[in-house]
Amino acid sequence: MSKKVGVGIIGLDHWYWALGSAYNILVSSDAELVAIADPNEEELKKVAGAHRAKTFYTDYHSLLENPEVDAVIITTATSQHTEVATAAAKAGKHILIGKPIARTLKEADIIINIAKKAKVKLMAMAAGPLPGDPLMNFINQGVIGDPFAAYVSMLAIPPLRAPGINEPGWFVDPLKAAGGGFIDHAVYDVALLRKYFDSDVERVYAEMGKFVHKGYEVEDHGIALIKFKDGSVATVESSFTAAVESHSRKVIVGTEGEMEMVENRISVWSRKEPYNQRTTIELRPPPLVFSRTYVEVPAALPPFASGYKPTIDEFIKCVKENREPPITGEDARATLEVLLACYQSVKEGKPITLPLKTDVDVAEILKGL
Repeated sequence: MSKKVGVGIIGLDHWYWALGSAYNILVSSDAELVAIADPNEEELKKVAGAHRAKTFYTDYHSLLENPEVDAVIITTATSQHTEVATAAAKAGKHILIGKPIARTLKEADIIINIAKKAKVKLMAMAAGPLPGDPLMNFINQGVIGDPFAAYVSMLAIPPLRAPGINEPGWFVDPLKAAGGGFIDHAVYDVALLRKYFDSDVERVYAEMGKFVHKGYEVEDHGIALIKFKDGSVATVESSFTAAVESHSRKVIVGTEGEMEMVENRISVWSRKEPYNQRTTIELRPPPLVFSRTYVEVPAALPPFASGYKPTIDEFIKCVKENREPPITGEDARATLEVLLACYQSVKEGKPITLPLKTDVDVAEILKGL
């Protein structure tokens, strides 16, 4: 494709990704923001104007009828993913879909199959490492040998329903989201670990609860122990319980050393030179902090934009160069299955072996917390 990729954004529900996507398209030399669609016309006008979208629609079907739109980014509530992705695929639009890909495996399969049938590209957010992932690079270079254990933690503040509105809205509605504080960020880490270990998951055991936000209909904290088929093990912790701001940590242990990533800093210890003394690397640009207080910024620079740039850039390149995405719908489905197994483990109070024999109704499970 020689021209710029025409992109449409559907949904402002997941506004973190929606605004981050809009900004990165605005500054891209390979794409243009053709349109944004959302039922909230007042907010829609502000976002479309700030990011120089050519037009906007309150009905996403009208966006899909626009011939200038080559690809869409779906940032609706998770419960709408299947409906919107199906319509987009039938309209011949390439798809970057929000995280997680769906609420159930059945819904994920519908999305994957319709994209294949329509012969459109399907890339998923938070479904694995992108080219240039720093920890993946160290693993591929053999710096820590063969990875066999990991501890990852994301302690997050509750999401905001919209900029400046300090309540979580649909993010804690189990009929609209896929779960709560556990799945919301564990989706990133489970997807990464599948690739870091280069192995599928064998079984999981998880515990979740409502510890701080007892009025939520979803869990606010969860921890899972994950056993991979190659024998590797990992502990994954994710929450909505951070006191002031979100903060994360990853530790990957290998046969020749270990790595620790805290925010934008990576420390490496290895038996191999030149890493046989502690080596610390500062990543640039640093990730922007999710703060409990929304900070007003110029409209052309929404918060968290830099964190979404690699995904948006890679999706645009895949469409423009007519190649398959590095992280696919199948990757997203595999991650979703692991996470659903974690919720099933909470329900049954025991380890769950994959693959799942039946689909999992997270909303029903959360009623018992």
